[in-house]
Amino acid sequence: DGTFDKTKNIAFECDVRLPVAPAARSVLWEDGGTGIGAAVYITSSGQMVLRAGSGSPSVQASTADTAILTTPVGADGKVHRIAWDIRINPGRVRLWIDGVLIGEAHTTGGGPLSGSVYAGSDWGGYLRPSTGDGSFAGVASGGVWWSDRAGASSLRVWVDRQHVAPVTVAPVTTVADGFFNKSASIAFECDVLLPTDPAPWSVLWEEGGTGVGASIHVDNARRLVARAGNGNPALVASDFNTVILKRPLDMLPFDGERHRVAWDIRINVGRMRLWIDGVLIGEAHTTGGALWGDVYAGADAGGYLRPSSSNDWAVAGIPVVPVNWSAPAGASSLRVWPGWRQHDTSRQSMHVLAPSRNPAPWLLEAMTGRLNADPIPLDVVDLDGVLAWRSDCYAQNYTCDMVAEGESLSDLLRIIASCGYARPYQSEVWGVIRDRDRSAEAPVQVFSPRNMSKFRWTRAFARIPAGLRVTWKDALALGRERQAIVYRRGAAGTDARTEQVSYEGLVDEDKVRRRAAFDLAQAEHRSAFYDFTAPAEAIRCRRGSLIAVNHDVLTRHSQYGRIVSVTTSGGNVTGIVLDCTIEVANTADMLATANLLAVPDMLDVGTRTGIAIRRGDGATSVHALSTAPGTTDTLTFATPVPNVIVAGQPAIDAGCLVVVGTIGREYRRMIVSEIRNGKGLTAQITAVDEAPQIWEALNG
Repeated sequence: DGTFDKTKNIAFECDVRLPVAPAARSVLWEDGGTGIGAAVYITSSGQMVLRAGSGSPSVQASTADTAILTTPVGADGKVHRIAWDIRINPGRVRLWIDGVLIGEAHTTGGGPLSGSVYAGSDWGGYLRPSTGDGSFAGVASGGVWWSDRAGASSLRVWVDRQHVAPVTVAPVTTVADGFFNKSASIAFECDVLLPTDPAPWSVLWEEGGTGVGASIHVDNARRLVARAGNGNPALVASDFNTVILKRPLDMLPFDGERHRVAWDIRINVGRMRLWIDGVLIGEAHTTGGALWGDVYAGADAGGYLRPSSSNDWAVAGIPVVPVNWSAPAGASSLRVWPGWRQHDTSRQSMHVLAPSRNPAPWLLEAMTGRLNADPIPLDVVDLDGVLAWRSDCYAQNYTCDMVAEGESLSDLLRIIASCGYARPYQSEVWGVIRDRDRSAEAPVQVFSPRNMSKFRWTRAFARIPAGLRVTWKDALALGRERQAIVYRRGAAGTDARTEQVSYEGLVDEDKVRRRAAFDLAQAEHRSAFYDFTAPAEAIRCRRGSLIAVNHDVLTRHSQYGRIVSVTTSGGNVTGIVLDCTIEVANTADMLATANLLAVPDMLDVGTRTGIAIRRGDGATSVHALSTAPGTTDTLTFATPVPNVIVAGQPAIDAGCLVVVGTIGREYRRMIVSEIRNGKGLTAQITAVDEAPQIWEALNG
């Protein structure tokens, strides 16, 4: 109670799953109580109720001081955007789902809500009731938590505001000239399929023409183009009176699925912005002036999911005959907010796009955006890597929430990347190194004393701290700093050794604790650093690459060599001959050993030799041997493998590097941490253990 001024009008919005079988009296939101209160909840009959005013359970319809809306809701188990607002005088409540007005209710006499407040002086709750007995406005007791909270967003609240309903345009229709005031800035939003292979020059939306016009279309170079101002197709970049934004389709979710696309156009100073699924894809600005003619489009008709004309040069930026959008089926109406509306100027409309919490687009914005004094060109950014990281952040629910002010670019990139369990790198390209479970991945390079030298290792954290004393800005505490101690798994309860750490960009306690557990696991399982010098072969690696390392410092069974010749039979490789001899072991395990006292070395009990071959195609394959125990240079595979030919050469051929160890431990899997240039085309590599135990500890 007291978080919001209850004497003011108020508006709410959230993204939440509508459960197929919602529990009776399950609460989406409530504030106040059964005296004076407001709530959004599901009834025992499965209908949704939005109410404000008297909270008495005996009041189940609008009265002189209470507004109650009861409506059926189609529940499909998917996430939907739900918005509602409450006006105190005259009393009114309104409800939207996915931008569609579901209904509204008013006080019966046009008077204010009870007490001239939207809710009484009690606490409230989002996705749960605030009271222990489950009472809230309209329900005496037994209220329960929302049935399906997975994937729910934070509740977005605008005090002293009301939502603004959009004007709608039906799919695949034209928009007559004059339907909207083109001298005023404007905002748009729709839900539409983004086809995997859209037709060149297909139109999502357009108005005006090639004189003065605006459009969003796909060009013949597989780019999504958003532009406003001069519509001449010969103009391909922003100028003083025109904005042009282009993004490769490979950067965008053109996957044949339905996505929310939004854009807005500001006339002076000219600007156009584009979002997909709430993520800012980009924005373009004039070089200083207003849009051409001080309008967002010229005096011609427009179209949604189609051009207004089938003539060439009919659509801004298109030099040929334009075509309809390739996937109009299932598209929503186009939602339009005319009359100087923009998607984020005042935060007062239900169409406001909340900034993405995904770290990836913000890292890209920090690298290449206009707030960077020296933006990095997109052609030197590893976009594929950033997009893969973006998908991983969505899958793992990694988020970044911060206000950046005064940080250097390198510090800002480091903070943003760390929120997504990554770190930035600058090499021949800019990108990120993702830390993730790589158990299913194969090494990109193999190193042994045959292709490395000066191998050594060091260890940090001789005594691992028992825990971390973590400080962060807590979202639930309105950004105030909180502190908690997170202990390492297995740490003794009497061990009080902790280290202080602050996490920027993390505002949710569960994510702070998970990150602290990750850092503690790293200290435990990645405290060793391995350094060695490698020849030009190191060029296959970059920071973050998974590599295989075999050295007798790491295991007593380490051996290595190169293939001299290959034995084949019937199109299969059956064995190899090395340029050196190795010791092959194939001893019985302890249960199969008749006399353990006769065993010369107990460490060799159950030892079987395996090999890993760095093949000519760059892959690494592992093989068990059927070779008799003893010293030999001739090895026979327990299972023949196909004799694969790559670029005219066998994948397993003379010269291939072979490393030898026990089966399952032929090499040690490591991740490259640093690479430094050395003399004579050599590289100084620092690596750490892959340590899949870290992810097992975090994920269970």
